Amino acid sequence: IVDGYSGNLADICPVGALTSGKFRFRCRVWFLNSTPSICASCSTGCNIRIDHKDDVIYRIVARRNPAVNSSWICDEGRMSYERVMSTQRLTKPVIRTNGSASATTWEEAIKTLNTRLMEIRSEFGASAIAAIASPAATNEENYIFKKYITDIINSPNLDFRVDEGHKNYEKMEDHLLRRLDKNPNTRGALNLKMTPTNGGLDVNGIIAGAREGKINALLILNQDVIGRKQDADLRAIFSRIPLVAVLSEMKDETTDAAHIALPIASFAEKDGTFTNYKDRIQRIRAAVKPPGDARDATAVISELIKSAGGDVEGTTASEIFKRMASEVSEFSGLDYDKIGEEGIITGD
Repeated sequence: IVDGYSGNLADICPVGALTSGKFRFRCRVWFLNSTPSICASCSTGCNIRIDHKDDVIYRIVARRNPAVNSSWICDEGRMSYERVMSTQRLTKPVIRTNGSASATTWEEAIKTLNTRLMEIRSEFGASAIAAIASPAATNEENYIFKKYITDIINSPNLDFRVDEGHKNYEKMEDHLLRRLDKNPNTRGALNLKMTPTNGGLDVNGIIAGAREGKINALLILNQDVIGRKQDADLRAIFSRIPLVAVLSEMKDETTDAAHIALPIASFAEKDGTFTNYKDRIQRIRAAVKPPGDARDATAVISELIKSAGGDVEGTTASEIFKRMASEVSEFSGLDYDKIGEEGIITGD
């Protein structure tokens, strides 16, 4: 068996003699509910089935799609539910004041974040505010995040290219399924043009601006920027920014450095779409509820827009997709029904 794909043996064993040690004896299969989804572990976008009960994910198995992964998945994707069920998930909004972090309500977190952003914009201008989107976020999340940054905050400083995924999203890691880009939606972020406009700063420019004291607020969507960049000086640079706010699934180095950390749902806890390396748009669906007070990022960003006095025409993933399809050529004429169970390549 090829290294990294041994879990498929349990799927194809005709008599059930070969089983998964992680799943064996944990739950009877007839008690499980199944939700079709897409693996979020790399840019291939393998089709999967999430088996769950009482908001606990017990296993992920391959779902057949001849155009993407046939009937196979790698072990990395198969075990990705462990991250979803991790005790390191961020579960409550957190505000850090004078180095001390404390849990707060969503209402207070949203109000505090918008108030501080508007104060900074008023004092230093929109160019003093920067944002980093995510190739791990859904198309819907990135789309509405861009709306907030460019239309409400009016900042041109927006990028998502923290690692090398945008250069490697088509490159294979092996000769089967795995790709070097470990993000599920790099192609989608490129299609949505989650990059600087009108002379705005890219990620490296944002970091340089923060080092020089020119960035007074940084808003990050679901990326551990400090952990991914692996720059020893980055935490010190972030400490110079008066306001760092993060929407994150996990507790990580970046949430530890943030003044405001907002807990959001993982790929297994929300609806939306990813666009794989080949421009195939595919649906993910909520299988379980997010932990604690975590919310879908589209709902959080919609609340930020409304709190700032902006108009929000629908807050669900499907409603946001319809808006996106009317404005972005790569999604033109599409809806969730047309995407279907096997996805659709842009332009088909």
